[in-house]
Amino acid sequence: MSSYQHPKHGEVLRTADSAFAELADYPFPLNYMAVDGMRLHYLDEGRENEKVIFSLHGQPS
Repeated sequence: MSSYQHPKHGEVLRTADSAFAELADYPFPLNYMAVDGMRLHYLDEGRENEKVIFSLHGQPS
């Protein structure tokens, strides 16, 4: 895990991409977007369906 100091949010921990390599039952590509200087992963699957499901989660603390 790596970390950096975000100017607004202090220390931010980030899991290395290598932790997601060859996960069983997770054949999805790594997609990221930047939000307020932080990197967020997202899934973009199922283009044949017009409906969108958006789920946002994080550490439950």
